[in-house]
Amino acid sequence: MQQVQTNIEGDSGRWSPQMEPPLSAGMMNLLTDGVVDLESVLRTLQMSAEHQELKTALLNLTQMFNVVPKSLEQTNADMAVLSMLNHMAGDLELQILGLDVLQKFIQHSRSMEFNMRTKQGLMNHVMRLLTDHPSDHRIQTRALAVLVKLLSSETLRNQLVEQKQCSKLMDVVLKGTAMTLDKPECVLNAMNVLVFILKDEAELQAVMAKKYLQLLLQLFKIHAKNTVLVKALFSILLIMAQDATSRPLLALPVMNIIRSQMSQRQRDSSVIVESFRVLEVLCLTDKVSEMLVEQGFLASVILPELLTNTDEAVVQQCGLNILLATSNHLFPNTKSEDQAFQWLKVIFFAMSRHMGNVNIQISCCKVLARLLETKPEVYTWIGEDANLKQDPIHTLCLGVILMHEKNAELFVSACKAIYYLAADNGIVIVSTAVLQS
Repeated sequence: MQQVQTNIEGDSGRWSPQMEPPLSAGMMNLLTDGVVDLESVLRTLQMSAEHQELKTALLNLTQMFNVVPKSLEQTNADMAVLSMLNHMAGDLELQILGLDVLQKFIQHSRSMEFNMRTKQGLMNHVMRLLTDHPSDHRIQTRALAVLVKLLSSETLRNQLVEQKQCSKLMDVVLKGTAMTLDKPECVLNAMNVLVFILKDEAELQAVMAKKYLQLLLQLFKIHAKNTVLVKALFSILLIMAQDATSRPLLALPVMNIIRSQMSQRQRDSSVIVESFRVLEVLCLTDKVSEMLVEQGFLASVILPELLTNTDEAVVQQCGLNILLATSNHLFPNTKSEDQAFQWLKVIFFAMSRHMGNVNIQISCCKVLARLLETKPEVYTWIGEDANLKQDPIHTLCLGVILMHEKNAELFVSACKAIYYLAADNGIVIVSTAVLQS
């Protein structure tokens, strides 16, 4: 029996039979014992223009894939489906069903996934669907899901860049998102596509901030309680924040989003981490750091979170990085002794509870040195007298040097902190000398 191979060039063309090595006897028996055989199904996809016949062929193809996936791989059945989708572009039910079939192939067949990712025909068809049907969430959800898989191909992404299609694709995706705001799966797929489009395109990051920030803020409001989607939205903000020119524009909206999220969630560390990561990058711009201090955001939002979520290493790390980035504005403007004491507590808790985490220890020592340099009066709370509300931070500085003795950055940071500790604190000088001996 003549075997069938599909062949499609670019985004056009029809399936055509070509000679292939014969299938194994076992596979052949499985196929020929059924109601229909694979060759008949593929011929229908190639020749028919009847809705019901094509629908039945797609359903049969799905059933065959569950039983003998290798047979479909050998005959390039995925390309036959794509050929049918191209010549039946106006039949939305077949488009939906065909996309479901291709998504199944992509998820469960490495060879089919590779085949579809390395050819632009499916990409072109998906872009047409997204462009022509922006308000149909069924089409949008499925087309975007396929697109996420396709964009995992570096080759395909490079082609988009070379053809200057990234901006167009971003606009197409977000136009659809604006028309399917209340469909979480559709929005999530769109955000996953945007990650691929934006991550290496600095110009598009700036365009995204100027043109689509309000759309993102609207999505945060609509899906405020959807943890997965909120994290995906923060991922987009994180990429946008890579563009330094966009940071002042993003700062206030991000602060408002974080406040809102904190008020709605009971210690959901995963969301907190994603939001802090965005803030950490925004703080690389001095104007944003100043804004965070002036708005009282660090004292009212970051400080309480760091004091209550002390066991979450990633939260502590991100929070300490934010403190370090804003320290030139934060500590000189810390007016009350109580607030200075609380910042010192943040450092103590992070150091004492994460001794084995070298990155946290480095950040703690750097923040401590900056705090002592700016507010030397806090030394009165460093020592070993519990009656004076003191914490033995000096012993922790020595302890991390011993624990991580081969880490040069930690050694320098801890020594600098000890230098400022000893500058005004006679008790610490004596205590440190005893420990060293």
